Amino acid sequence: MAAERNEVQVEFDAFGKAAGMTKHSGSWYRTSDHVITVLNLQKSQYSLSYYVNVGWWLRALGDAKFPKEQELHVRIRLDALLPDRAEEVETLLDLKRPVENRSKRLRELLQSELRPILEHADSVAGLRALRRESRLKAAAVRGPAIPLLDQALASES
Repeated sequence: MAAERNEVQVEFDAFGKAAGMTKHSGSWYRTSDHVITVLNLQKSQYSLSYYVNVGWWLRALGDAKFPKEQELHVRIRLDALLPDRAEEVETLLDLKRPVENRSKRLRELLQSELRPILEHADSVAGLRALRRESRLKAAAVRGPAIPLLDQALASES
């Protein structure tokens, strides 16, 4: 029997589906011509809280249908991607904290804040723009992706 799903899991999956993504092995994927976007909900091993991992695979650096979250070229947690809303993100994703209208607030946050970023970052140029705007300041960027993302920075400045 499947375990009962909590409101964070339900809203996260509803967002992935609404964003036109495909679920595979617990993560949500969207593939464009140049980038594979991946969303992953990670349960804390220490508490009843979650992390939303957001990442991108640059197809110019190798093709993969469903790259694992830890293999992605660019990786960042939602709270780091949205530093102005980090505290709210952490609160909404922590089931031990009582939150009124958690589902609705989480849905609105994902739609209003994360979705535009995902739409913008479905290309290398979009990722470069996020990097230029310092939105990816806290992201882990794997070695081979650095010159590809920085390429336009040098030529545009």
